[in-house]
Amino acid sequence: MRSAADYRPETFSLPRLREAARGCRGCDLYKNTTQTVFGEGKARAALMLVGEQPGNDEDLDGHPIRWACRQVAARGDE
Repeated sequence: MRSAADYRPETFSLPRLREAARGCRGCDLYKNTTQTVFGEGKARAALMLVGEQPGNDEDLDGHPIRWACRQVAARGDE
């Protein structure tokens, strides 16, 4: 049985995890995508949002959250 654990790097860092995610075939999520959509932002952010598999728009432009959603999130601290 395939597992994402088979693709994880021996030591963890964001660049190594990004590269491992790019080549991961631990499940079928990669089959209908054009690229890995890895997280963005500060490594030590006060808040992290975790979502589901990126949609078609996120897959095509390579960003985890579309522009309109980023604008709404940015207003959250007002």
